[in-house]
Order: sequence, then structure tokens, then C-alpha cells
Amino acid sequence: MGATQAQDYAGAKWSLGLRLPGATDADIERAIAAREIVRTTSLRGTLHFLAAADVRWILKLVAPRVIARFAGPSRAAGLTEDDFARSTAAMARALEGGRLLSRAELLRAVSDGGVSTAGGRPNYLLYWAALDGVICQGARRGKEFTFALLDEWSPGGCAFEGEQAAAELARRYFHSHGPAAVLDFAWWSGQSLTESRAALRLVQDELESVALDGITYWMPPAIAIDAGRDSEAHLLPGFDEHLLGYADRGAVIPDDQIKALTPKNGIFSPLVAHGGRATGTWSRKIDRKSVAIETAPFAPWTETQGETVLIAAEKYRAFLTLSKAE
Repeated sequence: MGATQAQDYAGAKWSLGLRLPGATDADIERAIAAREIVRTTSLRGTLHFLAAADVRWILKLVAPRVIARFAGPSRAAGLTEDDFARSTAAMARALEGGRLLSRAELLRAVSDGGVSTAGGRPNYLLYWAALDGVICQGARRGKEFTFALLDEWSPGGCAFEGEQAAAELARRYFHSHGPAAVLDFAWWSGQSLTESRAALRLVQDELESVALDGITYWMPPAIAIDAGRDSEAHLLPGFDEHLLGYADRGAVIPDDQIKALTPKNGIFSPLVAHGGRATGTWSRKIDRKSVAIETAPFAPWTETQGETVLIAAEKYRAFLTLSKAE
């Protein structure tokens, strides 16, 4: 997929689990601890899960535009290029040798290095260091998130450069998200429409296309469209690629219903989907041994739809290796 949105850590692990049949939450945690998966700021300046082998070339491709976007606000916070350079160097020194530090510990190292971390500065300093390819998130310390040195979690150079990198990102996107339009790819990647069109041209001979209402959608060859799966249900996390991976989300949920998924502050509620279309929301309550799942359909489900939701709930419990709450 190239990258999976991951600011909601638990939800992002489930996003991966949905696409890896048989995988469990513990499997995903082990892959992170084994440095096979890296969680870091990348596309659009947002936290994503990426394969460790992909982090550097994706960052080199997308980071310049993100850094340019927050240049003004960071200057308004009083930060200079020298501040960023000294802060990043302090983080690298603090993390070298395999050390994992919490946000507070890492920022203390920055402050000790002579760079103020007052006000809104910490976010910009951490963004810069991540986008500059110096830090990433490491394995959790209990329930606490940590930072690590990217050189130790994703060693080596870039697998792709320049046009080759742009083409590979487009290839990953359309093969995993298609059918999708170039506007969708531009939104997802954070690249300009001109850059996105150029990247698509490099791989469009590998794809099939269909025009609908004046928009061309691109997809892998011979993509399977199975009308018989319309009643199949999935419990999707709030920031899943099925919704957030597109600029136009009308195929998943009509514009007049989107507010049901975004109750406040840009936070997307977990959604129930039948045949890919949102039909409700869901929530969970977890204790040590069980998980209770509550659903809220937008409109009454048919008996068959209700049964498939129960099946989807069992898949989620299996992912967590928890039983049904009594």
C-alpha cells in the first residue's frame, strides 16, 4: 500500500490486520519491535505506518513539500534553521546506540542542547527531525510511545530516486486503492496535481481505466468486482485508508452523511461498511480478557446485514485474541 495512516495507533494496527488475514494485534506489535514496520511522520505531515525498506525513499519524495508548508508557522513560533539543525543534532546524539526515548525525554535533550522547547515549538521540532529522516517512532515502552533513530530502524539508502520514486508511489497507490482518480492520488500523497499527473503517466500503461461522469479512474488490470460481496461487512477503524485514502469519499458515504463520521475536531469515527459502503458506526469497550462491540446503523440493517456484522465483530475479537464480553 505504500503507507497506512497511523495517528490512531490501535486503529492503524487493525487497518493492517484487516489486510493480513490471520494476523493478530500481537503480530503487528512484534513486526514493529522487529523494525519491519516503522511509524513516522510522512505523507501530508501525518503519522503513517510504512515498511522499513520504504521509509527513506518516500520521505525524500514527499518531505520537501510538507516542510515548506509549515515553514511560515514555525518561523512565527520563533524557530530558525539553526534551531532546527541544533535540535535535530541533539536528538540524534540522545538516541544513538539503540536508545528509545519518550517525547518528554527527547525534548529534554533538545532543551539541554540549547534550543527552547517552549510554547508550540516541540511539534515543529519533532516534525522536522522526522521529515529530515533523523527520528522515527520506536517500540512502545509499556503503553508509552517512544522515539528512535531512523538510521537504526531503517538503515541503508533510498531504494528509488526521482522519477523512479514518484512512479513507485503511484504504482503502490493505484494497485492498492484503485479504482481511484488522479485527484485522489494527489490528496493521499500530498503532492501537487501536476506532480501526481506526471507520476501517473509513468505507470498508466500498467493500469486499466474507466471514465465515469467525466472522471477517469485507474486500477490494476482485471480488478475483481464481485457483486455477491455487497452484504459482506467490515468494522473499519476511524482513519482507515478505505475512507481517508481518497479526496472524493462519495463512493463510501454520501456527502450529506459524512458528518456522522466526523463528530468533532476532525476525528473520524470507526465505521461499519457493507460491500464497501458505510452503513453505520461502531465502538468498543475492552477489558483484560474481553471486548464489547456496540454498533449504530445509519438505517436499520437487514437480517443478513446484521449477521455479517456479527461475523465482522468476531474477526476483530480474533485479531485482539479476546473473547466476547458477557
